[in-house]
Amino acid sequence: MSRVCLTRVQNEDVCGAIEFCFNEAVTEDLLKEVRKILIKPNLLNSSPAHTGVTTDLRIIESLIVILREKGIKEIIVGEGSFEDTGKVFNALGVYQLEKFGAK
Repeated sequence: MSRVCLTRVQNEDVCGAIEFCFNEAVTEDLLKEVRKILIKPNLLNSSPAHTGVTTDLRIIESLIVILREKGIKEIIVGEGSFEDTGKVFNALGVYQLEKFGAK
Protein backbone atom coordinates (compact mmCIF):
# COMPACT_ATOMS: atom_id res chain seq x y z
CA MET A 1 0.00 0.00 0.00
CA SER A 2 1.34 3.43 -0.95
CA ARG A 3 1.73 6.01 1.78
CA VAL A 4 1.89 9.77 1.36
CA CYS A 5 2.91 12.43 3.86
CA LEU A 6 2.59 16.19 3.59
CA THR A 7 3.89 18.66 6.13
CA ARG A 8 4.59 22.36 6.36
CA VAL A 9 8.21 23.45 6.76
CA GLN A 10 8.52 25.45 9.96
CA ASN A 11 11.31 28.01 10.49
CA GLU A 12 13.25 26.85 7.41
CA ASP A 13 13.74 23.40 9.02
CA VAL A 14 13.69 21.50 5.73
CA CYS A 15 15.60 18.55 7.18
CA GLY A 16 13.12 18.18 10.04
CA ALA A 17 10.18 18.22 7.63
CA ILE A 18 11.79 15.64 5.33
CA GLU A 19 12.67 13.42 8.29
CA PHE A 20 9.10 13.63 9.62
CA CYS A 21 7.59 12.63 6.27
CA PHE A 22 10.17 9.92 5.69
CA ASN A 23 9.42 8.34 9.06
CA GLU A 24 5.67 8.59 8.44
CA ALA A 25 5.75 7.12 4.93
CA VAL A 26 8.63 4.63 4.91
CA THR A 27 8.66 1.51 7.08
CA GLU A 28 11.72 -0.39 8.27
CA ASP A 29 10.40 -3.46 6.42
CA LEU A 30 10.45 -1.52 3.19
CA LEU A 31 14.10 -0.56 3.66
CA LYS A 32 15.53 -3.81 5.00
CA GLU A 33 16.19 -5.30 1.54
CA VAL A 34 17.29 -2.03 -0.08
CA ARG A 35 20.97 -1.65 -0.90
CA LYS A 36 20.91 1.06 -3.56
CA ILE A 37 18.65 4.08 -4.10
CA LEU A 38 18.39 6.49 -7.02
CA ILE A 39 17.18 9.99 -6.21
CA LYS A 40 15.77 11.75 -9.29
CA PRO A 41 15.35 15.31 -8.05
CA ASN A 42 13.65 17.13 -10.96
CA LEU A 43 16.53 19.37 -12.00
CA LEU A 44 15.28 20.19 -15.49
CA ASN A 45 17.61 23.12 -16.02
CA SER A 46 19.86 25.45 -14.04
CA SER A 47 17.05 27.62 -12.64
CA PRO A 48 17.49 28.30 -8.91
CA ALA A 49 15.16 26.46 -6.53
CA HIS A 50 13.25 29.62 -5.53
CA THR A 51 11.77 29.70 -9.06
CA GLY A 52 9.92 26.45 -8.41
CA VAL A 53 11.43 24.86 -11.52
CA THR A 54 14.03 22.78 -9.66
CA THR A 55 14.16 20.98 -6.34
CA ASP A 56 15.79 22.76 -3.40
CA LEU A 57 19.10 21.03 -2.66
CA ARG A 58 18.30 21.06 1.05
CA ILE A 59 15.60 18.49 0.32
CA ILE A 60 18.02 16.23 -1.53
CA GLU A 61 20.70 16.70 1.14
CA SER A 62 18.26 15.85 3.92
CA LEU A 63 17.08 12.75 2.12
CA ILE A 64 20.67 11.56 1.59
CA VAL A 65 21.50 12.06 5.28
CA ILE A 66 18.37 10.17 6.37
CA LEU A 67 19.01 7.30 3.96
CA ARG A 68 22.60 7.03 5.21
CA GLU A 69 21.35 6.92 8.81
CA LYS A 70 18.97 4.12 7.78
CA GLY A 71 21.91 2.10 6.47
CA ILE A 72 21.57 2.60 2.72
CA LYS A 73 25.07 2.13 1.33
CA GLU A 74 24.72 3.40 -2.23
CA ILE A 75 22.82 6.59 -3.02
CA ILE A 76 22.88 7.96 -6.54
CA VAL A 77 21.55 11.34 -7.66
CA GLY A 78 20.56 11.04 -11.31
CA GLU A 79 18.74 13.27 -13.74
CA GLY A 80 18.00 13.75 -17.42
CA SER A 81 17.89 17.52 -17.79
CA PHE A 82 16.74 19.56 -20.77
CA GLU A 83 20.16 21.20 -20.65
CA ASP A 84 23.48 19.34 -20.29
CA THR A 85 22.98 17.49 -17.00
CA GLY A 86 26.61 17.90 -15.88
CA LYS A 87 26.38 21.66 -16.39
CA VAL A 88 23.05 21.80 -14.52
CA PHE A 89 24.51 19.79 -11.61
CA ASN A 90 27.52 22.11 -11.53
CA ALA A 91 25.45 25.32 -11.70
CA LEU A 92 23.09 24.19 -8.93
CA GLY A 93 25.81 22.74 -6.67
CA VAL A 94 24.63 19.13 -6.87
CA TYR A 95 28.21 17.82 -6.90
CA GLN A 96 28.59 19.21 -3.36
CA LEU A 97 26.24 16.43 -2.23
CA GLU A 98 29.11 13.96 -2.71
CA LYS A 99 30.37 15.02 0.73
CA PHE A 100 27.28 13.28 2.15
CA GLY A 101 28.19 10.06 0.37
CA ALA A 102 26.02 10.35 -2.74
CA LYS A 103 27.27 9.64 -6.24
